[in-house]
Amino acid sequence: MGSIRNRLLGWLGAAVVLGGLAIVGVSYRVTLKEIGEGMDESLKQVAVAMATYGGPAREQHQALSPRWPLPEEPSDEYDVVTLMWNIAGELTYASDPKIQLPRINKTGLSIVESTMGEWHVYTIANESGFVMAAQRTSSRRIMAADSASSLFLPLLGLIAFMGFTLVGALKYSLQPLEAASREVQSRSTADLQPLDPSLQPKEIQPLVRAINALFQRLSTAFEAREKFVADAAHEMRSPVTALRLQLQLLERTASASEKEERLLALKAGMSRTERLIGQLLNLSQVDSDKESLKLESMDLAELAREVVTNLSGKAEQRSIDLGVDAPSAVWVSGDKGQLDLLLVNLVENALRYTPRGGIVDVRARMQGKSGLLEVVDNGPGIPPDEQKRVFDRFYRGSDAGQAEDPVGSGLGLAIVKAVAERHHASVSLRVPEGHAGLLVRVSFAATPDPGTTPLQNA
Repeated sequence: MGSIRNRLLGWLGAAVVLGGLAIVGVSYRVTLKEIGEGMDESLKQVAVAMATYGGPAREQHQALSPRWPLPEEPSDEYDVVTLMWNIAGELTYASDPKIQLPRINKTGLSIVESTMGEWHVYTIANESGFVMAAQRTSSRRIMAADSASSLFLPLLGLIAFMGFTLVGALKYSLQPLEAASREVQSRSTADLQPLDPSLQPKEIQPLVRAINALFQRLSTAFEAREKFVADAAHEMRSPVTALRLQLQLLERTASASEKEERLLALKAGMSRTERLIGQLLNLSQVDSDKESLKLESMDLAELAREVVTNLSGKAEQRSIDLGVDAPSAVWVSGDKGQLDLLLVNLVENALRYTPRGGIVDVRARMQGKSGLLEVVDNGPGIPPDEQKRVFDRFYRGSDAGQAEDPVGSGLGLAIVKAVAERHHASVSLRVPEGHAGLLVRVSFAATPDPGTTPLQNA
C-alpha cells in the first residue's frame, strides 16, 4: 500500500481539478443562457425597428428597399441578419444576400435549421409583410465559450495555490502520526509502556488504543513465556538428573536382578520425562497467541464417547471401571483438538488417582442453555485448601505420592484451565454426591444448533 499523503493528495488534487472543470462547465452554461436571453431580446428589438422603419404600406417597402445599400463584405459571424418580405411573399430586403433562411409566417421567437446551420430568429408578421431578425446559434456558443475560458487561467492559479496549501496542511497534520510511528519504532521488546492517546489527534486515537492493547498482550505473553521457560527449566532439571543417576547406578550394577530393577526405574523415569515434555508442548500450544482456535459446532457427547473408548485400555490395566453417561447430543462451539486435549487430561488425571477397582465416569449433558462436561471419580479427592492451587503449573498436591500412577508433571489441570479459558468456559471442582472423590465440571456458555456454520475465532 502506498503513502497516505500521496493518496490524499491524489484524491484531493483530482477533486480540485474536477471541481475547476465543473465551474468552467457551469459558467459556460450560465453564460450561454444569459447571452441567449440578451440576444433574443436584441433580435426582437431589431425586428421591431425594421418593421417600424419599413412602414405599413407594401409600396413603401418596395420604395425603400432599393435605396438600402447592400453590404459589400460578408457579415461577421456575430452579426444579426435581417430579411423582409412583402405581403405577396417576395423578398424585398436581405442584409446579407448570401444568407438564405426560410420565411416564418408567425410572430415570435423560433429556432430554424437550414443548410447554413442553426439560427435563432425573431419574426414580426403583419398586414404589410414579414420581418425577420436572425443570428447563428454557434455565435452564441462561441461567445459563451470565450467568456468561460477567461476563467481558465485564474482557475489554474487557484488549483496551484490549493495544491501547495494541501501539501503543507497534510505535512503538518500528519506530524503526530509520524511522531507516534517514530516512538513505536524506537521501542524495544523490554519497553511496552502504553502510548498516551490524549496526545494524539482523534483520528488516530483508535489506532493508538489498538497498539496499546497489542503492547498489553505482548507483555502478558512475554511474562508467561519467561515464567514458562523458568518453570520448564526447573522441572526438567530433576528428571534429567534422576535419569543420569539411574544410568550411573545401572553401569555399576553387576547382578542381573539389580540390573533389571535399575532398568525398570530407568524406564519409569523416561516415561515421566516423556510425559513432561509432551505436557509442556501441549501447554505451549494452548498458550500460544498465534495459534488460532478452529471453532466449529461439535457434540460433547460424541467427544466423551471417543475419549472413553481410547482410554479404556489404560483403565482395564488398572482395573478401573471407566464409563460414559451421554444419552443425548450436547452441542457447543469449540476447537475439537483442544477440547479433546482437555478431556483426555481430565480422564487421565482421574485414572491416575483412582485406586484399583475404582470408578471413573465421564458425563456430557445440558443444563439450561449451557453444555456441561463432567469427570467423576471415587479417588481421594483434593483438599479444599488446595483446590485453587491445583490449576497452577507444576503444582502437585500433597497426596500426589499416593497416586496409583505417580508419573505426573503437575500440568494436567493447568492445561485444562488454559483450554477452558480460550473457549470462555469455566472449570470448577466439587465433591460428588453420595461418595468421596472428585467431580470436575467444565461449563460452556453458548450452545449453537448442530446445523450452524462453523464460527470464526474472535
